[in-house]
Amino acid sequence: MNREAIKAWLLDLFYPNRCGCCGVFIPWDQLLCPDCAASLQPVQVCPHCGKVPCNGQEALPYSRVYAAYAYADRAKDGILSLKRGHNLNFAMHLGKVLGSQIPAGAYDCIVPVPMSRQRLRERGYNQAERIGAAMGTYCGLPVRKDCLIQRQSKIRQHELGAKERQEHAKLYEASEQRLDGLRILLCDDVLTTGSTAQRCAQLLRQMGAADVGFAAGCTSIRKCRPEHDRSYQAKEK
Repeated sequence: MNREAIKAWLLDLFYPNRCGCCGVFIPWDQLLCPDCAASLQPVQVCPHCGKVPCNGQEALPYSRVYAAYAYADRAKDGILSLKRGHNLNFAMHLGKVLGSQIPAGAYDCIVPVPMSRQRLRERGYNQAERIGAAMGTYCGLPVRKDCLIQRQSKIRQHELGAKERQEHAKLYEASEQRLDGLRILLCDDVLTTGSTAQRCAQLLRQMGAADVGFAAGCTSIRKCRPEHDRSYQAKEK
């Protein structure tokens, strides 16, 4: 066993390992229980907007979107386990799934969506950073946490509607770092309205990034009329 495996084995003696989605006890070297692993089905999203179906937006600051699962059922349970507790198994699982989708040599580094200092103190970790770290290990990419900043806010983003999320996204700011010519893979746990991802991608572009991709652990599934779906329009033609 390598050093990380030995560490996980020893930790399991005192804090038994639990499934990252449902919380049942599992072997020390697993991330999910067999039932949850079997129930998680990959989602095929529009590579332009990251939604199912495509939302029809023409100009977005990121060039490509990757997503592991739809934000529902066991995948939603896994995301909530990251937000509410300290079980990081689902973050590591998402990192592996997303990492397998990233083309070799497509990006220079990973930039996770930041968390305010207050929220970071409350939770103890940034789930986007943990997903990014697992993805970076899989892809061999460095993770940069010095690019973006989130100003403090007392409002929880999941409590906001679409228009409010657009205003809330203005809390994200660029650092003084330069990213001239770099190809950046931005990452977050969930893609909902896209306000946060678009704001952060715009900032990275302003910092000199040559390209910005976006990877989300889960994406919310949209409901819209078929005439707004690019795939539907292609079929009609």
